[in-house]
Amino acid sequence: MHLAMNRAAGLSCYDGALYPLISTGFEHGLTTFGIDWMPTPRFYSAELAKKKQLSEFVVTLDRDESRHAVNVLRLKVDDAVELFDGQGRVATGCVKTVDKPGVTVAVTEWHDYPQPNCSITIASAIPKGPRADHMIQQLSQVGVDRLVPLLTERSVVQPGAGKVEKFRRAALESCKQCGRAHVMAIDEPHHLNDMLVQQAEVRLIADASGQAINCEPATANLSSAKSILVLVGPEGGWTDEEKMQATRAGFASIRLGPHILRIETAAVVAAVLCRPLAEPDDPQTVSSA
Repeated sequence: MHLAMNRAAGLSCYDGALYPLISTGFEHGLTTFGIDWMPTPRFYSAELAKKKQLSEFVVTLDRDESRHAVNVLRLKVDDAVELFDGQGRVATGCVKTVDKPGVTVAVTEWHDYPQPNCSITIASAIPKGPRADHMIQQLSQVGVDRLVPLLTERSVVQPGAGKVEKFRRAALESCKQCGRAHVMAIDEPHHLNDMLVQQAEVRLIADASGQAINCEPATANLSSAKSILVLVGPEGGWTDEEKMQATRAGFASIRLGPHILRIETAAVVAAVLCRPLAEPDDPQTVSSA
């Protein structure tokens, strides 16, 4: 019921995820007509993946999610909520209790969304400071499946374990915000040589001297590819040796536009340009309710 209402309100199913298409104009219009519109609160719950029967579906939110539900959103018993497990399961239900040890939710319906038809991996150098967080949020929003922090000859940022864990939390928060069913995976950092031997049906390297992304033969197989890997270099650019290594390994060099792009911009542009070409059809929703 809730998911059907989402679609009627302007939410679409895409890339195994729910992407909100409601504009601020739509929200303003509802307010104008006296309708107090507010999106259904959404919470992460790892418990969802463990449940097999609808009768088992009373879920306890973890401490952080419970605190957010009670102290920030001021949810009460019987308030509607949406849950997701980051692995494709999305459930709807209502608050059952708000007592310790945590908020409990009685689930009334759930849907299992399949993985996307095409998996997109972005292996990118990491920008400095908060720009890295912005990149992760945006890559998640546009449907990237996997981000690999890339270490190159001119890389400035070399994220350690603590930074990678922070990136994963940011990806989870972005998944919650944008309505994805599958959280974007973030790998440990890899050197360029490691990524050059990674297999994918389409393998691209972003470079200002490459072909335009909409030109063949560099992207001839994008529309039918089941896996795409794109390399994005540091702000200092690739070395000549790195570009030659990528070419010898079979990567096609592509140009993302007429101007020089920052790391985070290049990564997002590459993902956006690849996704529509690789996903001609929306995946089908599988309901378990």
